Amino acid sequence: MKYKIILFFSFLLLVSCDHSDNDSIQEYDIPQYAVINGDQTIVVNNTNDFNQLLGKNKDLENVDFSHYTLVITHGVSNAGILKIAPNIYQKDGNYYITVQIKNNYTTSVEKWNVAYLIPKVDKPTVKVSVSYSK
Repeated sequence: MKYKIILFFSFLLLVSCDHSDNDSIQEYDIPQYAVINGDQTIVVNNTNDFNQLLGKNKDLENVDFSHYTLVITHGVSNAGILKIAPNIYQKDGNYYITVQIKNNYTTSVEKWNVAYLIPKVDKPTVKVSVSYSK
């Protein structure tokens, strides 16, 4: 019995110490009204690029670019937005971002953006999938 208890706790310790890279991925809040120009997916690795891209938006949190890379994806919806449901995961060294946008029936054009801080990578491969539904 004592052996089983030790084995059980050893297993729990082993499982609890298994940290994936997704543990160090954090959402980064960029207000929806922020002005973002450029490609649909933008990778920012330094303060100069950050200021050039987002410098006009004064209420953004500072990023420690010695430890993180900022990945931003953004777009425009041809209908009002009820909900944005983003997700990110890493597999085989690539980052995958899925964005599900739930639209309402208004005909307003709305911008959206999603941003993540990932562990520092000079040129990460980021693949984005966006879906819209009513």
